[in-house]
Amino acid sequence: MLSALTAVPNVVGLDVAVIGQGPIGQLFNTCLAGAGAARVIGIDVRDARIARSCEFGATDTILVSPDDEGAGALERVREITGGAMADLVVEAVGHKEQQFNLAIALARDQGRVLYFGIPPNRLDGLAFEPAVRKSLTIHTSVPGDLRPFVTIAMRAIRQGRIDPLRLITHRFDFADLQRAFEAYRDRLGMKVLLDF
Repeated sequence: MLSALTAVPNVVGLDVAVIGQGPIGQLFNTCLAGAGAARVIGIDVRDARIARSCEFGATDTILVSPDDEGAGALERVREITGGAMADLVVEAVGHKEQQFNLAIALARDQGRVLYFGIPPNRLDGLAFEPAVRKSLTIHTSVPGDLRPFVTIAMRAIRQGRIDPLRLITHRFDFADLQRAFEAYRDRLGMKVLLDF
């Protein structure tokens, strides 16, 4: 995640929307807020994740219905930004639930999209024309060498600037292994810890 942020310019004073408020999205909130973003707007479909977003640096949160195809998020981001839309949109969902089209829709003209989530091999229904019409800059985030960023992350943890323990929402004894896997599978919280 830290490597991905090096792809975008200075965020001081920017309005940033972060789609996906799982552990990675929450860490984006923390880093973007710490880097001086004016607003960090956390967007997700799960109440439990949105409920924690402000603890991790979000200034605004948007709970969206999985069925509205982002209409609620568009309306709220427009309202929060006074019609300007987001200067930077971070897509931190990826996989089959990816939100590329929503990220494009939430970005202002000549804005930026940081696509952090790893999408499926093929994105069906990709609406790329709006990205071209808005003259967006799209960044992806798979670095060649992660080692320098691991060092930075470890230093931030040691200095207390990032507390990964805050991401743990469920803790199970080894005897409850099945329940732990079910909590993870059903995405009941953010991170599941198994004690052995």
